[in-house]
Amino acid sequence: MRKEEVRETGIAGIKQRIKDGKYIVSLDLGREIITDPKTGKRKEKQKKTTKVVNTLKEAKAILGENNAAKRHKKLTGATGKVYIENVIKDYKEKYYDSDKHWSASYKQQKNSQHT
Repeated sequence: MRKEEVRETGIAGIKQRIKDGKYIVSLDLGREIITDPKTGKRKEKQKKTTKVVNTLKEAKAILGENNAAKRHKKLTGATGKVYIENVIKDYKEKYYDSDKHWSASYKQQKNSQHT
């Protein structure tokens, strides 16, 4: 929303719409793991949303619940699924297929332990 359409309430994450007096609460729902369609790799993306309520008391309650859940390390938003095939593929790319992370002797040692 534009600055002309809202006014600050003095509380971080809560603004008031001027035209109808309702409060807009900006919520941070945590990080979501998504697969990038162009590269096919997984990445974390910040997930945010807004809610509109009638009173400042309701707005503070919603914001407080969300912050309490984040403090207790609970995910408040939906997260993407992590498929085991992708995890194995990423692990192999990092530790076995690339030469930039490990020396040849270390790779030989790991391969001999594996066999």
